[in-house]
Amino acid sequence: MKCLDCDYEEEVEADILLECFEMTNDDFPSCICVNCNGDNLVPKDVYDQIKGNFIYKLKK
Repeated sequence: MKCLDCDYEEEVEADILLECFEMTNDDFPSCICVNCNGDNLVPKDVYDQIKGNFIYKLKK
């Protein structure tokens, strides 16, 4: 998971992540960042989509 505000990153176990996701009706799970206390700790792939961090590798 990675914070959209302060870029703090941490690994979260899948069961905790699923529990966060089940508690909300959002499109993706979000948790509170322990670094900045913001509510923007999201999965890394969601972070990359929002921030535009894509590297496309075309396979032939």
